[in-house]
Amino acid sequence: MATCRPNAFGTYHFEGLPDGEYDIGAFYRIPDVLPSGARLVHENSGRGWRHSSHVFQPHDTDTKPDLTVTPTGLTPCKIDIVFPWPTLLLHGFVRAAGSSGPEHFEYLQPYLSGLPYLAQLQEPRKGVIPLVPDMGRGTYQEYWDRLSGLLPEIMDLFPCSTRFNVVAYSQGGLVARLLIHNSGLNENVEKVIQVATPNRGMCVAADAGHPEVSQTAMDQFNVDIPSGRGVPFYLLAGTLFIDFPFLENDCLQLDPPSDSVVSVSSVLHLESLPGYDVLGHSCVPALHASLRRLNLEALGILAPEYILRDIQQWIVNPTPGNTGLCEE
Repeated sequence: MATCRPNAFGTYHFEGLPDGEYDIGAFYRIPDVLPSGARLVHENSGRGWRHSSHVFQPHDTDTKPDLTVTPTGLTPCKIDIVFPWPTLLLHGFVRAAGSSGPEHFEYLQPYLSGLPYLAQLQEPRKGVIPLVPDMGRGTYQEYWDRLSGLLPEIMDLFPCSTRFNVVAYSQGGLVARLLIHNSGLNENVEKVIQVATPNRGMCVAADAGHPEVSQTAMDQFNVDIPSGRGVPFYLLAGTLFIDFPFLENDCLQLDPPSDSVVSVSSVLHLESLPGYDVLGHSCVPALHASLRRLNLEALGILAPEYILRDIQQWIVNPTPGNTGLCEE
């Protein structure tokens, strides 16, 4: 396996192609190589975010070869690969010490990156590279501050014209709104998918120890961040209510349905803000988070495969409109 490191943030691995010069966009036109397992992989496991996925360049207009395979490695080793649909996954609050935000995507991240290589080549839009920044613990504003420091490193890996998708869970959806409004990168964002995001706050905010997402605080947030700057949004909400063992959530029964932490009306509140372009929403019978200790793992909103599939479809083939009942 030939390997090269174009910069400090990632590594190319190439397997299965004989020595010679190659255009990455032409890999699928080498029938005696690709079926035997030839592939180019770019991966990263540090600097606060990670991903691993096949890469290719389906619309390459550069007449120069993208790489030369030699017995000692790959040359030239340059970043001119058009990655298929890189997607930022922004996690929510981390409650317990010893856990991490990227764990919120323990099902979605491998699901998005698991599409077979041949399928990616045949339909490039379906190839998704999930980038998972670890924003640590704290408030959504502290998350945004940390993500802001990582953005230049992430953007440096891709051509300047690359457009990103964003999938944001819980309070990560507020970080996504800050990203669109404050970073100047809105032209680089294809769409945002918010999952269980309290766009009008949570009645359980004080009991959860996060008064910054109270309903009053979020009313002010919506005044301060009034616009999605033309980026389309999709909203996903959960509708399964139980008495959470670690949270006093009876207040949510006054505003049903909810996912036991965030009400559906709070998630969908973004639709009522004139500065946001919401193309669709969906409601699913799921909890806000998985509860392993209560054997409710399959009910967390980012666990069931049919929900992961819906998120992938919004990423790769967005269709305006609503699915799933959002009424009680």
